[in-house]
Amino acid sequence: MPVWVLLAILIALPVAMGLAWGLVWLFARWVPERWEVSRRPNLPAVLFVGLVLHNFASRLLGLPLVYRVWYTRVLVVLWLMLWVWVIFNVIGYADRRIREYLTANNLSSTQSILQLGRRLVQMLVLVGAVLIGLKSFGYDITAALAGLGIGGIAIAFAAQKTLENVFGGLSLLSDQSIRVGDSCQFATTVGTVEDIGLRATRFRTVQRSVLYIPNGQLATMNIENLGQRDRILFKHVIGVKYGMESGGMRGLLDELRALLEHDERVSAEGRRVQFLKFGTYSLDIELFAYVLTSDHAEFLKIQEELLLRVMEIVKKHDSDFAFPSQTLYVEKGALELGGAPGVAVEPPAPQG
Repeated sequence: MPVWVLLAILIALPVAMGLAWGLVWLFARWVPERWEVSRRPNLPAVLFVGLVLHNFASRLLGLPLVYRVWYTRVLVVLWLMLWVWVIFNVIGYADRRIREYLTANNLSSTQSILQLGRRLVQMLVLVGAVLIGLKSFGYDITAALAGLGIGGIAIAFAAQKTLENVFGGLSLLSDQSIRVGDSCQFATTVGTVEDIGLRATRFRTVQRSVLYIPNGQLATMNIENLGQRDRILFKHVIGVKYGMESGGMRGLLDELRALLEHDERVSAEGRRVQFLKFGTYSLDIELFAYVLTSDHAEFLKIQEELLLRVMEIVKKHDSDFAFPSQTLYVEKGALELGGAPGVAVEPPAPQG
């Protein structure tokens, strides 16, 4: 191969890249501003135009067949690098747009599955590029694909527990049974979801400790999601003292019902005030209603106000709350010292 041909090959690529940069710069200046195209040439565009120009220029050199084959393989590798770069940029742009949409619609919990999907797509693109590159150099990729299949089966058996946690995490994210920020109760533990990972879910408990539960185990547990409540139950049984007449009890019940009916924060559905039963120490009254809030802190504030009003109403009806006590009734009557009725009993003789 002549020396001038080698020099031409070495000089042709940078010259083509320089021409490509100039053409891309002219194109960027020609495009209207409303298209929001960058005014500076970016590297993928310059590489694309440069490879096209260099490909046409290399055909004019009249290279021998052997050198042309190897030169074509090098160009294939460069083209693969370019397309991998372009596809990665497209994936990154789509990832940013999807994240913006999820953040705007309060779907932050699905970002973990989005991150996993992005990495899987990038891995598939890289593996595909490597296989195409090997095929362009004359290697048989059938054996490589078969080896990947056997290796994948072996890895699946070895990482069975890990895959179980991964699929458990995907199940939680797709079903949205729990989301980041939800307050949940499982067994006797109450905690707030801080993160849903691929292997485990992180909870912040009431004691402010961090609890990690594997996703495979969490997917089989009965979880009560307190964060998805549309309203919170207000249910109390109060006991008033015995001694209240039936008319006074009716007046007390009517005023307690009016308390719940006139409060806009209490749902009209299912609310009730009932004289429940004669308790051991008290007359039991049940208060049952739903407070129209999903915030537990706000519910506690509303519940406090309602209970204070209940105390005022009970006091207003000249009654009070009962507590465990016993009442001893003594009837007045003649006390006999002993013996049969009508028989006098002599007092004991004095001693001494």
